[in-house]
Amino acid sequence: MKKLIILVLLCLFVAPSVAQQSDSSTILRYMEKVRTAIAQKDVKVVESMLPDLIFVNEIIRDSLLRQKSVVKKIGKEEFLRPLKSLFKKDSYVNVCFSDVDDDEYESITQSVVNPKMYGVRLMVDITSKHYSISGFLFVVLELSDEMPPIAHVLTWQPDLVDGKRQRPDDGISTLGGFGL
Repeated sequence: MKKLIILVLLCLFVAPSVAQQSDSSTILRYMEKVRTAIAQKDVKVVESMLPDLIFVNEIIRDSLLRQKSVVKKIGKEEFLRPLKSLFKKDSYVNVCFSDVDDDEYESITQSVVNPKMYGVRLMVDITSKHYSISGFLFVVLELSDEMPPIAHVLTWQPDLVDGKRQRPDDGISTLGGFGL
């Protein structure tokens, strides 16, 4: 919770204009709704907020049994399968969003190509009694005055591969990676 408060304060003070402050607040409310839905094990809400375009960095082993990360496009159901299993097994799920500790990138960036599009990059930790995962989440959100935010792309990348801490993959965790 402390990290989320820091992220909220960071986003509110970094935003250079009133319009961006408003957009940052909208994005933070949206991400908090996602976090709450996972923590409350509400599959319907999580599913309704997921985009159709989902990329994950899957960990595979090469011929020498070393782990490596490979980008894979998956559907909503495949993305939700481990979450649904977790929800059935454990009585609680703790979800923590925090800023990616990287001076090169902001957590929320606005597209220069389409000002209604935003990229949100966060570090996510999900823990429960039987499960623990950490990684980088990147979401492309569209904001408009008439509708709630719409997620167009979601990417997930583990923060550890073969025991080594990773950096976010710019090909799937920046607006530029999606032509925005």
